Amino acid sequence: MTTGVELAGQIALLAHRVLRHEYRQAEPRQARIVLLDAVPRVLGGFAPHLSEHARSALEDLGVDVTLESEVVDIDGEGVSVKDTAGHTRRIEARTVVWAAGVQASPLGADLARQSAAEVDRAGRLQVEPDLTVPGRPDVFAIGDMIAIAGVPGTAQPAMQEGKYVAQVIRTRLTGESPSPPFVYRDRGSIAIIGRNQAVAELFGTVMLSGLPALATWGVIHIAYLVGWGSRIETIARWCWTLVARNRRERLISMNAVHAVAPPHQERGLVLEFPTNGTAASSKESAA
Repeated sequence: MTTGVELAGQIALLAHRVLRHEYRQAEPRQARIVLLDAVPRVLGGFAPHLSEHARSALEDLGVDVTLESEVVDIDGEGVSVKDTAGHTRRIEARTVVWAAGVQASPLGADLARQSAAEVDRAGRLQVEPDLTVPGRPDVFAIGDMIAIAGVPGTAQPAMQEGKYVAQVIRTRLTGESPSPPFVYRDRGSIAIIGRNQAVAELFGTVMLSGLPALATWGVIHIAYLVGWGSRIETIARWCWTLVARNRRERLISMNAVHAVAPPHQERGLVLEFPTNGTAASSKESAA
């Protein structure tokens, strides 16, 4: 959900603004970015007005947002997309990037075979309330390898699960009362879209968009860095980026490409990500 939106925005920013004067023969601003999603709105996990803000920000960056469109086939030359009416159309793209999530680590299936555990469709392990493997109270599993109802497979739950398991092990070693079952505390989500654009939904009540949301992300990001040296260096780099309106990203090409693609041929990037179990996609292509 968030990955495709953020990546589409950053690609648009790089192509249309950052890299526009970096090539003698290529024109990055000719890049066409199309974000395809199978659901009615982008960032469906956010409040509706934040989703609309994200859509507007993407369009301001030059992204063509196309919703209720599902990728049904991918090959070496592009993708096939089907809309809600059942009509299928073709999008030519030589570079396809899958952002739909991945299969869980095979370790989960191995643990399931050696215990009473089960795995879901993505290969994630079903665990006990204390994050132990069923039938093996001495084995814990955390992170995106496990499936817990209502808990996303992101870094935030994994960090909470790690702290919880450490507490469980500590109580066992000290002989204290057993810890209560693991409870995930959702502290919110933030999506970074462009240079000065972001949306944030914190603790289910705080809704931010634009520069305030971006500033909130920056504060949180700095707080989680290790050591004041890293924090000061990061702040200095961010300040230079804002003042100079420049970014460090560059493409280093070892071999010159002399062949020119036919004008009718699209080349680019296609992203696909599911929402609520359905396929969706986003696509960037450079003519």
